[in-house]
Amino acid sequence: MRVIGIDPGTLALGISVVERKASALNLLHLQTLWLKKYEDPLLKLSTVSRALHIICKTYKPDTLAIEMPFFGKNAQVMLKLGRVQGVCIGTCLDYVSKVAEYAPRKIKKSVTGNGNASKEQVAYMVRKTLRIPESLEKTTEETDATDATAAAITYLLESERTIPSGNGSKKSNGWKEFLDKNPDRIHS
Repeated sequence: MRVIGIDPGTLALGISVVERKASALNLLHLQTLWLKKYEDPLLKLSTVSRALHIICKTYKPDTLAIEMPFFGKNAQVMLKLGRVQGVCIGTCLDYVSKVAEYAPRKIKKSVTGNGNASKEQVAYMVRKTLRIPESLEKTTEETDATDATAAAITYLLESERTIPSGNGSKKSNGWKEFLDKNPDRIHS
């Protein structure tokens, strides 16, 4: 199963593709799409759509896991963010059979065990969970990309509540609990 995770944004948009084979999760793609440099809002949307078409054609994801916009006080910001999210969903619907939207708090809780975790804590757990090599550390310094990965991981956790271990399977309610029960699965 392959999941494309997206953390929508108007200045930076995180994209990730995570694959689950048996009990292993593998990171296939990790990217922050920098949109800040485009002044024209339509050019931003077009850039997002083109990038997602390429990624979906390359990795052929089954599912889109996308972070829902948070509720802000500025209506213009929410409108712009909603447009970006709409383009992401609309583009990916050409390739995926399922779309899952998650609140930021749900993603944080799923990956770290704490719904109030910082972006840095989420990034740390994503790096540890997927054993991202040091060669990708500079890429993963951008929390938009790791937030997208966390959305994909959340879907994978939701879709299969039982996370297999080396000697059978154990129920888990999130990665933190899973790692607490399985310290031997953490590799530095």
